Amino acid sequence: MKFVVKIIKIYFVKLQKKDFRKKVKEVVTKFCKDELLCKECEKSAFQTFTASDVYKQADVIFCYMAMWDEISVSKIIEQAIKDNKKVALPKIDNENSVMDFYFVDSLNNVEPEKVYGILEPNSICEKVILSQLKGNVVILVPGRAFNLHGERIGRGKGFYDKFLSQLSEYKNSINLKVCGVSYSVQITKDFPVEETDYKMEYLLCEYGITKVHA
Repeated sequence: MKFVVKIIKIYFVKLQKKDFRKKVKEVVTKFCKDELLCKECEKSAFQTFTASDVYKQADVIFCYMAMWDEISVSKIIEQAIKDNKKVALPKIDNENSVMDFYFVDSLNNVEPEKVYGILEPNSICEKVILSQLKGNVVILVPGRAFNLHGERIGRGKGFYDKFLSQLSEYKNSINLKVCGVSYSVQITKDFPVEETDYKMEYLLCEYGITKVHA
């Protein structure tokens, strides 16, 4: 009986999350129509993040190539490469529902994937072996919405939740910092979450980088 109740609860949370994603999408779509404002947000987030200890102490930074409705971190990627930090970008295997990361030493080494046209590392990039990571590792995580408890709602595929769970298994060998990245309009009040939703330690938006409250 308890198992059935749990399944029903999960089902309703998923429905609530789906509805919440739709509402956030409407807000972000309206926000992103102002291209100049988005560029200013990107610039501000770049300046704030690269001036932070989170960035300065990082040996490896897992980044992402932004979709049209996500705040771009391309400037962060370029600066990190200039600063001789290791930078990795995600590549999704849609057939097997798996996301892996690959090291890049230039944004010239990315190409659009075939399904959604999202820029991904090309075939010459080296795959990141999680068990071989060492030092201070930061991962920048995009999302549909975040709250001040560090909870995140993604696009519903679970790629980042799965990857972060895998990455956290190596916390004994790395110093891991997980940072959600979004526009400020995506940082909101509490929303429905599941046990498998991975919490952020930091939030980065155009107004700065903040350590979240657990």
